[in-house]
Amino acid sequence: MTPVRRRAALLRALYGPDRGTGVRIHLPITPHPHPHNERHAPRRTALRELADMGHDRFHLTIREYAPYDKVDPVHANGSFPYRNRAFDASGSTKDMSRFADWVSDHYGKQLEELFWNGSGARNIDNGRRVGRGFVSGHTDHVHVAM
Repeated sequence: MTPVRRRAALLRALYGPDRGTGVRIHLPITPHPHPHNERHAPRRTALRELADMGHDRFHLTIREYAPYDKVDPVHANGSFPYRNRAFDASGSTKDMSRFADWVSDHYGKQLEELFWNGSGARNIDNGRRVGRGFVSGHTDHVHVAM
């Protein structure tokens, strides 16, 4: 089996059959720590995985993202929430800060947006870190978009 076919078979096994554009989101490969050397093994993730992790491991409430919540009609036309490509995670300041750190450290280059201006602020736009004042608000929730 060729490397391309092997990769396609692995993707089908992990994410199911490809049913067309928008059904399955594949993200660019980013480094993930490898235990045996300084080089990194590739790791993929999807927005749903991050939302599940925020909910299950960081005890956060996920909003503005199906199936957790409906999207409120307050965003600009065509923005990430309406395309189900973003969510807001809220909870204790400590849990939100830990979640923003974890997402930034592990998946920062895959993100379109990560906005957290609370304690230990982390902000990312188009995979690059930006300063605390890049966006206003975001002190009572972590915004994640892919």
